[in-house]
Amino acid sequence: MSTITTLERRYIPGLLELRTSGNDIVFTGHAAKFGTLSSNLGGFVETIEPGAFADTIRQKGESDLNDIRALKNHDPNLIIARQANGTLEVVEDDTGLYWEGTGDGRKNSIQELGVDVERGDINQGSFGFRTIEDSWSVTEQGFPLRTLIKVELYDVSAVTFPAYPDTSAQVRGIALRSFLTHHGVENPAAAELLVAGGKRNWLTILDEFRAGGGVTCRNDVGEHLDISPDGTVNSVTIDGQVYRADDNGLLAPVAGDNDDETNESDDLEGAGATTPSTEELRTRLAAMRSGWADLEREFEDAPA
Repeated sequence: MSTITTLERRYIPGLLELRTSGNDIVFTGHAAKFGTLSSNLGGFVETIEPGAFADTIRQKGESDLNDIRALKNHDPNLIIARQANGTLEVVEDDTGLYWEGTGDGRKNSIQELGVDVERGDINQGSFGFRTIEDSWSVTEQGFPLRTLIKVELYDVSAVTFPAYPDTSAQVRGIALRSFLTHHGVENPAAAELLVAGGKRNWLTILDEFRAGGGVTCRNDVGEHLDISPDGTVNSVTIDGQVYRADDNGLLAPVAGDNDDETNESDDLEGAGATTPSTEELRTRLAAMRSGWADLEREFEDAPA
């Protein structure tokens, strides 16, 4: 169980329709479905429990300022309808989160959205939310399964691109804090390793991390980063050359430990290689880790 303060978004394809009512255009669809598994979100899959939206629909329906909105592409400048003025109805049904928003046909943006939906250019639904309560288990295939039990709903949207955010470090980071808390892991180094694992099973990576042997991460240009369970860098491989940390944590080139198979010489100077300065190494190392830095900071700042 966890309370997450960051906004998340999820998408569902092919469930958006419209009808006309006088001058108005009524958009209807499901923004979420209960009991179905998501695609791989980057090391885990997700499902939504019936009742997850019940409290937030009721509570926000009683507010004039903090009510739920229907938007286009989650853009607050492109509002379709809202609870506070009675133009948006949001309910849970047997399928999932159903919404019906009456857009004012006098607005160009509503007319344009109506054409987009009628043509099938836009036919997907989405919702923006904050997790209040979730749980973790394992699928029959042994994959980490996150179940959304209770959420705070901000908006439902008609969206152009419904692709699940499986490449989003931010989305993985939000779920990751909950996952690590559930498994009693407090070391931010674990967060780095799980994010660097792409779509690998988080449970597998976590087992490797707990084994204490350290894990090597590779990026798309062939650079390697070996991290120990305490978060320190053991070695880094840049341009085929291995640099290993000494007792003071400083990286130094290792003669005879060159990964470049085309270089037959074990002598760095003899091979004509240029040893990067300490500052250059720091810059390259920082660049390798930059994709994980925001996540690590987010994990460290997460509420207990």
